[in-house]
Amino acid sequence: MSKAKLKKELQTLDRDQLIEVLLSTYSASAGAKEYLEFFLEPDVDKLQEKKLKLVDKELARSKYGYSKARVSVINKTIKGFESYGIAPEYVATFALNVFVLMLRYERYLNYSATQVSTTGKILAKYILESTKAGQLKDALESLKTIYWDSKIGREAFKSYMPSWIRTAISALPEDTELPQVDFSK
Repeated sequence: MSKAKLKKELQTLDRDQLIEVLLSTYSASAGAKEYLEFFLEPDVDKLQEKKLKLVDKELARSKYGYSKARVSVINKTIKGFESYGIAPEYVATFALNVFVLMLRYERYLNYSATQVSTTGKILAKYILESTKAGQLKDALESLKTIYWDSKIGREAFKSYMPSWIRTAISALPEDTELPQVDFSK
């Protein structure tokens, strides 16, 4: 069923019927329960912590030194976090935290080409959401700090970062004001 059809159908229900539908949905679906609980008591930090634990658990999957993390699960978790209608600055922070987690796991595990590509896409998501929040300069400064931090990720893997950043910036709207950030030490 499409959202438009669902909306049309819900508009025909009276208040008591809507309450009954919501209560039934709450009981029937763990995802709906989580969403409705967040709707009633929004705590972005708690939600972010819960979603980051899911990503961490997924990234910890490995065999013989190779990552077995499923990028579909990581992408679904990011999309799920975003679906709560959270402001761009929080989505940006979440994307940055996922990116850093991926760098940390890459230090000990070998990633597939898909996992490497996904890491770059998450960095792009961080840049896009930071731009929406008006925090592009701060985002680039954070990435510069990560780039030069020897404790986060391997040098060879982080060598992709400048290319990922250029690609992300090129995908921003044309009227975006680009700050000057020097990535040299």
